[in-house]
Amino acid sequence: MKKPIFAIIGSVNETRNDLNIRDPEKAKVAARNLGKALGKKGYRILVYSPDSQFIEREVVQGFIDSGISEHESIVVVFSFDQRGEIEKFPEYDTKRFLFKLDQHSSKKWRVPYIESFAKSDGIILIGGGKWTLTAGSCAISFNRPLLTLPVVSV
Repeated sequence: MKKPIFAIIGSVNETRNDLNIRDPEKAKVAARNLGKALGKKGYRILVYSPDSQFIEREVVQGFIDSGISEHESIVVVFSFDQRGEIEKFPEYDTKRFLFKLDQHSSKKWRVPYIESFAKSDGIILIGGGKWTLTAGSCAISFNRPLLTLPVVSV
């Protein structure tokens, strides 16, 4: 039986005016710690982009730092047009066996993104903007457990 898989979604990018991030570096450390904890528990993660403006990159780094060695425990969901971008996770070249690439035929990233929520055992939101909010709404629609970690200023 495969271990549970959690979709990771969000952003703590300090250059985005819509996020109002109080301490982006602290939020990134927390995301890496979350990834490490998920890895140590033997869970799998579902991610979407290696772009540094999104939180997945930090969670993946922590997940790999946990010392996990389960093949294909990091599932990367992406659209047809994103193939070259996905391989830009910094750890992809040296830890390729940990990654399972799940490419969809759709050219729109939104289609595989939303469809993947139904395949997850839970969704973790960290900061983020309107698409993170959409993911939360989808989690509720798909009756998936939802963990929200806000990182906004007070």
